[in-house]
Amino acid sequence: MRRALVEKRIIQELLGRVHIEDVVGTYVSLKRSGNSLRGLCPFHSETSPSFYVSPSKGVYYCFGCRAGGNAIKFLQEMEGKSFMEVVRELAEREGIEIPKEEFDRHRDEEEKQKFARRRRHLELLGKISEIYEKVLWQSPAGKNGRKYLEKRGIDEKIARDFRLGYAPPEGIGIESMLGKLHASLQDAQEVGLLKTGRDGKAYEIFRGRVIFPITITGGDVVAFSGRALPGTEEEEKTKYINSPESPYFRKGNILFGLPRALPHIRRNKRVIIVEGNFDVISMAQAGFENVVAPLGSALTPKHVEHLKRLDVGITLLFDGDAAGMRAAVKAGEVIIPSGISTGVALLPEGYDPHSLLIEKGKDAVEKVLDSSTELFDFLISEVSREAGDSEIERVKGLRKAWEILKQTPDDLVRVELLKKMAQAFKLNEREVRKHLGRQSDATQSYQPPNDFDDYKNAKQTRDVSFKREYEILLQAVMEYPSIAPQVFKLCKDVVEDFSVLKVLRVLADTIEQETDKQKIGTFILEEFFEREVFENNEIRDYVMSIAMNDAKLFESEDSAKKGIIDVLGKLKKEKLDREIEIINKKAKEARGKGNFDEYQKILIEKQNLCKQAKKIIF
Repeated sequence: MRRALVEKRIIQELLGRVHIEDVVGTYVSLKRSGNSLRGLCPFHSETSPSFYVSPSKGVYYCFGCRAGGNAIKFLQEMEGKSFMEVVRELAEREGIEIPKEEFDRHRDEEEKQKFARRRRHLELLGKISEIYEKVLWQSPAGKNGRKYLEKRGIDEKIARDFRLGYAPPEGIGIESMLGKLHASLQDAQEVGLLKTGRDGKAYEIFRGRVIFPITITGGDVVAFSGRALPGTEEEEKTKYINSPESPYFRKGNILFGLPRALPHIRRNKRVIIVEGNFDVISMAQAGFENVVAPLGSALTPKHVEHLKRLDVGITLLFDGDAAGMRAAVKAGEVIIPSGISTGVALLPEGYDPHSLLIEKGKDAVEKVLDSSTELFDFLISEVSREAGDSEIERVKGLRKAWEILKQTPDDLVRVELLKKMAQAFKLNEREVRKHLGRQSDATQSYQPPNDFDDYKNAKQTRDVSFKREYEILLQAVMEYPSIAPQVFKLCKDVVEDFSVLKVLRVLADTIEQETDKQKIGTFILEEFFEREVFENNEIRDYVMSIAMNDAKLFESEDSAKKGIIDVLGKLKKEKLDREIEIINKKAKEARGKGNFDEYQKILIEKQNLCKQAKKIIF
């Protein structure tokens, strides 16, 4: 089991200090749902929340994709880190000292190497980022970089806040300092700092550029973006470059400025998306702190997925020229399937957010944001504007618009969009439906989001063969785990559902092995997440709905025992009745054949069954 890698008491202390709602809340917008918190699952795409967090139990569970675990497991999955990496980082954050031998104990060589490699890579990137920053502010070689920032109106405070740096044309001598940085040439190449030329020599990828460190939640630098200085040879080649993709950096997954902007996005319930790194920094300098940008590429579904989990609106703040409008349309196409409320704010032609702030100030940008157009209206307007005046051209435009707009998940919105499109393309609704044919069918029934209890009580989602008696047994032992060993012994010869017995056995084993009785509930849930406990999804969802809910079926352990006695009595009677029915058939057959010796034996067997005690005692 994973927690065996580190002494159990350390994991207990760590999980006791960490608030899982804070850990998960960094990535998912959570809302109160009874005793739990609910949000959109970060591990699969969904429109109705099926992802739950229990602050009291310290666990999360998704009833959609069935991902679950504690704070450590969540960070492993979200950040792609190993168990030991997450434990180390959380321990450092919480001030818990973990001896080095704890990290080495029971770990295989492959895991050690993977852990060491990631630590080495991220430490290398972090140290190089610090060197770029020092060059910019403390070295004569950074003079041109400082001049460029000054010319662009970026002050030192905001530049330091974003950890900007500078790579001079000759580079910073990365290869020569690798030994001091405890890294190899291969490490530097793998994280995109060095590249081998045709002559076989290594050269630095970032030269003659202002450096933007790209960070992830938690502050680790995973890559860099570099802007060439105007009028230089580097700018003639490429104005902006990004680090090559690596295990830690996928350009289409990361938004520049997001870790810094997260608290402001949550506070404003809205994220502003701009087109470039400098736009993000200029907006932040002017007081617009909830701003992010894609890294030199268009908005991707992965970007939108991440923003959807935050449960916030989007405003696209793009240039007002033809290129900016095309970019807004493309971004809109990606956003629409998510159902996120989105506005489009187009800047005056010839301006980007940075230049508008410099020339006309914050009020001008606020005015543009306040006059944003709803995304659907913007897309309909743009496509209809590009369409010609003839009916053929209008119908062609209509179909093009509907290909984009029909992706919205809300049936009611689709119905309204058909009306708007009829007006925009100068057609009546009947003609619109005629031209779109079956594509215009927006009559699917609307399904409201499920509440937590739906997963626990909705009989239609469960196999009808799953007995209510089994539900009561599971509920009792989940609410009062200390009785699990006794219950399992009593159930072995009575409960006929193997999947139920397996859960009861794991509960019993965990209780017997756990010395700290106050931690029983927590470690039972860890057992469920770490081991293949469940035989089917039906029992998994039912058990997890109990585990995630603080509401109880039984008021006390005594009442739980009484409930178990009643259930086992009923189950035992049902089993005895079935056995007696079989014996009656055998007796009838023996008597019919005249086999009276066999008949007498069967009658004695029946009498013994009928005498069996039906009372179950703890």
